[in-house]
Amino acid sequence: KMFGGKGTADQLAYSIGAIIAPFAMVAGVFSLLGAIPFVGLCFSIVLFVAGIYIVVLEVMAVKGVNQFGWGPAIGSLFIPALVIGLICGCLAAIGAVALGSGLRNMLQQFQSGVQ
Repeated sequence: KMFGGKGTADQLAYSIGAIIAPFAMVAGVFSLLGAIPFVGLCFSIVLFVAGIYIVVLEVMAVKGVNQFGWGPAIGSLFIPALVIGLICGCLAAIGAVALGSGLRNMLQQFQSGVQ
């Protein structure tokens, strides 16, 4: 709705689900074949290319359901993922700083106890 889309969440969920469900089944079968060393590498490349195709289909689904152009469709698909990624990255950095500080104190106490 931020870009002025006319579609509903139900329509978008149906169209995205119709794209992702077959891909998920095929990817599941291909990932089982990943246990074979060289064959797994080949299927990984195929799945990477198919993943890019799925992203293009998702952008087209958002574009079609909401009846707007390519720019808003790409933005409405990637901006939420970018925001969530930035929030998770900041939380991970804060956690790493807190964990590093605690580990430093614990190691200093351990070293003073050993000597």
